[in-house]
Amino acid sequence: MEQSKQITTGEWFCAMDGLAIAEKIYTFYYEEYDKIPDGKKVGDFNDSVVEYKLFCDFDGTPIRRNRHKYFNADCCSPIKQKYQKILKKSIKDHPKEYASFTKLLKATKEFKACKWLVYEISPDNIQKVTQDIERIKEALPSKFTFQDVLKVASENNCIIDFTKFESSSYCLEAYLDVILVYTFGDFEQNRVLFHKFDYKIYEGRLGLG
Repeated sequence: MEQSKQITTGEWFCAMDGLAIAEKIYTFYYEEYDKIPDGKKVGDFNDSVVEYKLFCDFDGTPIRRNRHKYFNADCCSPIKQKYQKILKKSIKDHPKEYASFTKLLKATKEFKACKWLVYEISPDNIQKVTQDIERIKEALPSKFTFQDVLKVASENNCIIDFTKFESSSYCLEAYLDVILVYTFGDFEQNRVLFHKFDYKIYEGRLGLG
């Protein structure tokens, strides 16, 4: 069951760090760059992230800093009666803080994140990999999905198979870091819509790119 369904946008809930209002819930589905567990496939539900504004802790003490947050929705839950009472009392006892909180709710802020992928490469192929990656960067549109990356890589006969990534760069003689940047909420047909493709090539301790 998708835990995010228990949390309703615009309603109070119990976050990991206190009592908050859910502003948006983002649902992610498995893509080719994910480590997909047995029994799952590309396109299946992966997880949900809730964007929220935090008002107070679980004792009712108002939070005054770092109130705009994102967290895995699986770790959150609907507000229980016990905390409804604490919340109601906190709002009554701290009218100035609550007024500041309601003002914060009207403010919008973009949150950027990235997918960081590691690919092993041969030290002998660094020049070819660099040329291939630069062609991919030039060919990609301003916003793109990972499918677009695979398509452009195939069209340019890229030496890298972007579906075969490593779990880490540990013990790799040479490797390619690919960084795909996106803004929360940018999706296209259940796929993350990226707006930046960046990379770095490492050989030993030397970083190139």
